Amino acid sequence: YNQEMSESASAADAVTECVKRLRDADDYGESGMDKSLADVAEIREIKDSDNKIFQKWSREGKPRGTPEWIIPKDMKTTKNRVLFLHGGGYAWYSPSDVYRPFSTRLADITKLPVLAIDYRLVPEFTFPAPVEDSLRALKWLYSNSPFGEEQADNIFLVGDSAGGGLTLSTLLSLNTKTLDGTTTLESLDLADIKMPAMGIAVSPYTDLSCSFDSYRTRVWNEETRTGDPVFSHGNADKEIKESQAGGQDYVGKDGDWHNPIASPAWAPPEAILGLPPLLLMAGDAEVMLSDTTEFCKKAEAAGHKDVTQIIYPRMWHDWVLYTEGCHQHQDALTEAVDAIKKIGEATSKFD
Repeated sequence: YNQEMSESASAADAVTECVKRLRDADDYGESGMDKSLADVAEIREIKDSDNKIFQKWSREGKPRGTPEWIIPKDMKTTKNRVLFLHGGGYAWYSPSDVYRPFSTRLADITKLPVLAIDYRLVPEFTFPAPVEDSLRALKWLYSNSPFGEEQADNIFLVGDSAGGGLTLSTLLSLNTKTLDGTTTLESLDLADIKMPAMGIAVSPYTDLSCSFDSYRTRVWNEETRTGDPVFSHGNADKEIKESQAGGQDYVGKDGDWHNPIASPAWAPPEAILGLPPLLLMAGDAEVMLSDTTEFCKKAEAAGHKDVTQIIYPRMWHDWVLYTEGCHQHQDALTEAVDAIKKIGEATSKFD
């Protein structure tokens, strides 16, 4: 278990200005997210007309469920691949909207083909639908590259926020051989999936019950201008209740938000011990900081020998989506650029 505090630091005024812009916008950070795409070779939608692999669904009359390949320039190999699971609280976003700036950067830094899936979301679907979608995509990815059928050597599971939680949920599902703690993977023809080479999660959402201390210790403080500038207005009780309601929506009215596959921070030691190498990164200012630190403590206690935790000072939830520094006319947000580089370094160990 390796615990690091990142030493990467933007100029103080750059971080301060970014925080100011996030607070002023008051839109959960969306307007400050990166807009430009990395320079990649191709972004290509995957047409699965028979609906056997990628589950089609719709929202407000618009078709959803279409995944896409992001193919980098100077690709190192097609034998190693990335499965990317986007964030959004299990309720918002897709690979083709605000997430393309990050997914293209992911392809560019790893120099590997990235498969980004549009998994099913709340309220149309509840847990374990996203886990099943992730597993089916993973199974397909092991035998398909961007250029046709080809067996993979290594697959890296990468996700942020809810996608980071889903990354861990997928690994726990594989390790326990159950979709949700009861339904077996064998019954879904998913029992033969090889464990990915590594799981990488940025600001992962691992505790639907919001039980840990950072939901209170990282609330926004207007006087000191510290705490979470994206998800907090300074009222911990109200914000925890709102977040818990979102967690309940995900598991369903009668669902258990402590289900260890839905809430990986509550996974028992035996479920964690068989997981592959893990890299978890979080911002020290985010209310969800404990979702990372508590999972890593669990992994250490379980005896997992290859878990790396990196905490970035002053960073908020999902800061990796802000390499452009919230669109300032200044240098990029160094911490975001560095965290993405860390992902590239982790995957390159398997070259």
